[in-house]
Amino acid sequence: MSYPRTKRISEEIKKIVSKLILQDIKDPRVTSLISVVDVDVTADLKYAYIYVSIFSNEKATALEGLKNASGFIRREVGKQVKLRYTPEIIFKLDESIEKGVYMSELIQKLQEEKKMSQINDVIDVIRRSDNIVITSHYSPDGDSIGSSVALYHMFKNICKNVYIVLDDKIPMNLQFLCNNISINKSEDLNIEDYTLVCVDCGDFSRLSCSDQIKQNSKIIVNIDHHASNNKFGNVNYIDENASSTCELVYNLVYKLDKKLLDKDIAQCLYTGLITDTGNFMYSNTHSSSFKMAADLLSLNIDKQRIIENIYQSNPLNLIKLIGEAIGTIEVINKTVACIEVTRELMDKYEIDFNDVDGIVNYARDINGVELAILFKEKSDSEIKISFRSKSYIDVNRIASKFKGGGHKRASGCTMNMSLKDAKSKIISEVLKHI
Repeated sequence: MSYPRTKRISEEIKKIVSKLILQDIKDPRVTSLISVVDVDVTADLKYAYIYVSIFSNEKATALEGLKNASGFIRREVGKQVKLRYTPEIIFKLDESIEKGVYMSELIQKLQEEKKMSQINDVIDVIRRSDNIVITSHYSPDGDSIGSSVALYHMFKNICKNVYIVLDDKIPMNLQFLCNNISINKSEDLNIEDYTLVCVDCGDFSRLSCSDQIKQNSKIIVNIDHHASNNKFGNVNYIDENASSTCELVYNLVYKLDKKLLDKDIAQCLYTGLITDTGNFMYSNTHSSSFKMAADLLSLNIDKQRIIENIYQSNPLNLIKLIGEAIGTIEVINKTVACIEVTRELMDKYEIDFNDVDGIVNYARDINGVELAILFKEKSDSEIKISFRSKSYIDVNRIASKFKGGGHKRASGCTMNMSLKDAKSKIISEVLKHI
């Protein structure tokens, strides 16, 4: 049991000994690679057990040096800590930090091995497949289109028969990626004996293709970075720590054959990378994101053309719609901002349902707001909700309450009720998290 007095004395001795090791002990065996982890003074004050971590291969030698200096250390402690009896100094080696580092490195190694095993499993399936169908989630975005089209080009380059199937309309600002390739609807596809590759989709039910396409596939490959992914594939390549699914496709290209990475693929991957990281502003941006970006840019892709298509080519009617939508913003408890886009508003300006997702960012960017919520009315009884948070609210947990999902900072769900009822239920749940 640690008593207040012995705890205070232990802290004082820890500071003194740490300073002595760094500045005053001249023994070459005692170096700055020694760290005082803890000090435990016995209740009778007779002994002070000093636990040290030694970051060198000469642990026994360093510990011997400390023991040799224990008399000097005890005298210095006696001068600085006013006690009737100065505790005897006993050094003990503490290996908890090294064990922690070892375990951390071991876990990281196992994760890397698992990742490589998943990549190899995907490559094995692709090599054995002559016909490949690629699909992704409803309400496609930059990452889903970027990864789908990148895989299309990659599979074409290795002489596969490849088809992209998406039953949802592709947003205007992403259509430039699909020039010179065909995007099929489910009913237009007439093919047998194929592998279904699903990208950027955490749930089998959210794939933008028919049940027939799903059921007739001979094998399902699931490539995704959503924490909520339920591993629905026969083969799964899932990494929730990746910035985007495009980052996973990038890893896949490199493992298969890095010479396959051409400008067409690089353009698609860069699009998915910047849209899912918010131009490297979001918390899912890592050092690997910048390394990937640098590599893609080294292939002389037209970065400015990508930026212009995604962010600087909005039609006037969309800007007018955004203006009216901003007028609906409601801030709750100073930390939650709600914004609405009704079916009537989209019809008024002839804007497609999939072209207004980015509006949620106007609510998120308000000073003091942590969580932004977009309520998007597909019909009188179907509302799509998008959540975006800045730093501490896990919106994946909120979305999962309503059978949705995604990431900690960006998630969504769909509710089959009126906009008014959906908003009421969502806000009621959100208030539990702030």
